[in-house]
Amino acid sequence: MNIIKKFNYINSNISFTSFVTNKTFNLKINEKSFVFPIDVKTVDSYLGYKEPKQWLIEEHKNNCLHEPGLINLLFLLSEMFKEKKIGFWDIGALYGYNSILASKIFNDVDIHCVEANPFSCKYIDN
Repeated sequence: MNIIKKFNYINSNISFTSFVTNKTFNLKINEKSFVFPIDVKTVDSYLGYKEPKQWLIEEHKNNCLHEPGLINLLFLLSEMFKEKKIGFWDIGALYGYNSILASKIFNDVDIHCVEANPFSCKYIDN
C-alpha cells in the first residue's frame, strides 16, 4: 500500500473522544489516551492567549479534532518508523499539544518544544 493510500486509510478509520474534568482535558485517539493539565492559569493578561482549558475545549468543540491531518500523519509516520528513534520538533508549540500526542504515538521519541511565550513554556514544563 503506498503512502497516500495508508494516509487515507488512517484518515477514514480515525476515532476520537474527549472529556473534561476539573484538572484535565482528556483526549482519546485510536485507543491512545492523552491527558492535558488545565488547572494552570496565565499570570500576564497581555500575552493575548487563551487559558489552556479554553484553548483545548474550543479546538475540540462539536466533536472535532484539532489539526486532524497532522495527527493522521503522526500515526502514519509512527507505523512507518516503528523500530526507529524519532526526533520530534514542535516549533511554535503554544501548549505542547502536538508534543504530548507525539510522546504517546511514537514508540521511541526525543521531543523538542520551541515556544517564545514564557507562560506557554511554563505550561509545557508541567
